[in-house]
Amino acid sequence: MGNIEVDKSSESADCRSRDMLTGLPNRAKLKSELKSKKTDSMLIFVDINDFGSINNLYGEEIGNEILKETAANLKKLIDEDEAELYKFHGDQYAVLVKEKRFFDKYLYLIKYSLLTSETYSEVNGDLYISYTVGISYGCEELFHKANIALREAKRRKVDLLEYKAELNIEQRQKENIKRLKTFKEALQNDKIVPFFQPIVDAKTRETIKYEAVARLINKNGEIVSPDMFLDVAKQSRLSRYLSRQIMQKIFHIASKNDAEISINLVYDDIACKETVKYIQNRLELHDKRNITFELVESEEIVDYGVIESFIKMAKSYGCKISIDDFGSGYSNFSYLFKLDIDYLKIDGSIIQKLLVDDKSKKMVIFLVDFARINNIKIIAEFVSSDDIADELTKLGVDYLQGFSCGKPQRAEYYGL
Repeated sequence: MGNIEVDKSSESADCRSRDMLTGLPNRAKLKSELKSKKTDSMLIFVDINDFGSINNLYGEEIGNEILKETAANLKKLIDEDEAELYKFHGDQYAVLVKEKRFFDKYLYLIKYSLLTSETYSEVNGDLYISYTVGISYGCEELFHKANIALREAKRRKVDLLEYKAELNIEQRQKENIKRLKTFKEALQNDKIVPFFQPIVDAKTRETIKYEAVARLINKNGEIVSPDMFLDVAKQSRLSRYLSRQIMQKIFHIASKNDAEISINLVYDDIACKETVKYIQNRLELHDKRNITFELVESEEIVDYGVIESFIKMAKSYGCKISIDDFGSGYSNFSYLFKLDIDYLKIDGSIIQKLLVDDKSKKMVIFLVDFARINNIKIIAEFVSSDDIADELTKLGVDYLQGFSCGKPQRAEYYGL
């Protein structure tokens, strides 16, 4: 009887230290191993890119198969006498290389076998799988440092990054604190203002609408672009106040014009009941039908029911709906059929490569055909030259937006 209890206890402990899907040792097991390490090791974190979008597009069952397939592929790279593979919750894996003499070998394998080979899933042959990798070395804080390297690699949008003191994480944190202070001061002093960029008809090049974009005016009167404050606003959970301040001004300008104006919203805006209520209140007071809401299609979307509900509400007030940044990563076509949208905006990363990359051109052609069948108008953004504009017009794109069509300016510049 005693032996049975010991066996059950051992089995339970093993379950707690293993990932249920792949059978690999888990995060807790790795942390336990690292505590007992007395010599230098190499820790490799591997993260599947856009896995949330894969799950949304293909379903959880396919997602689980991708996770198991990735585990099997990583196992093929590893000699169990030299390294051990772990699986964390979600889509992250870790490889612990036990001795210094194997470091170069595994760095080479990661760089030239995992990251440079074209990996199409055996589960779905059309699905391209790519990874981001963070690596740390040594004996102390390996887990923490590998995690920092992975996050920094994602921030920089690079495939691989090795942790080094020169990453200047602390310096960047200080800069973020400074940027947050600037943002808070602008918010408190009502210095978040809308600029407007024209969207033109591809054939006539006449302006048919404007996109409102946020700008910050700092205490020196300088104009600050959104990439300098939007991320800190989101991290500080102050983005809802940014949205309200900018929307109040956009609605005021829209009420004086017949020009159609687009307002950008992210999933966090739509998922916030207070923000949606605020938008609804503004629409109650707004007596024109010249508002378009641009919704960003991204991996952050966790509930498309929230999107559908917002679209239904906005449409009841005569608003139009545009899906922004479509075509980046794994855009969710299956839900486009459920959403009542008017415009589809092709992601700028595709447009920028249009004249030099055949795949980008094919993507534009596909999206134009898809939109025409579904009675949706196509907008191409980041149109930076007349040559790109002319090519997009030939391909059947309806509207163009970018510096070659007009830069973001204050409302007065465009007579709004």
